[in-house]
Amino acid sequence: MRLAVVALLLAAACSQKPPDEKLLDDVKQAASWAASLQLIGEKWLANSVPSAFVKNSADAARKSIEKTAKQIDQSPASADLRQALRRDTVEVMQAAEQMEAAVDKGDRSGVERATRRLEAAAKDFEEHER
Repeated sequence: MRLAVVALLLAAACSQKPPDEKLLDDVKQAASWAASLQLIGEKWLANSVPSAFVKNSADAARKSIEKTAKQIDQSPASADLRQALRRDTVEVMQAAEQMEAAVDKGDRSGVERATRRLEAAAKDFEEHER
């Protein structure tokens, strides 16, 4: 019995991810939102999705990414990684706000700019995982 407990404790200790790796896992949802909003913006520009869908998606993304930003701030990961990921999350939140405002105004060029920002942010998130 004691041996089984020790084995379980050792397995749990070995399965712990380093802080940088754990933080990269934690921000995957923010990276997914960046890519999703990019696609949603492109679909709106192609008149394939309604404005309400874009606005609801941008709002949901911002709320989710705000939680991710808190995780970044509280993480014991390296300062350089936290700073880079924080910058990326802020970029996605700002691009989501820009997209939502542009959709409200029917500003196609504003949505295009937001979409490009989201594309760049999604690529930045990918780069951190390499």
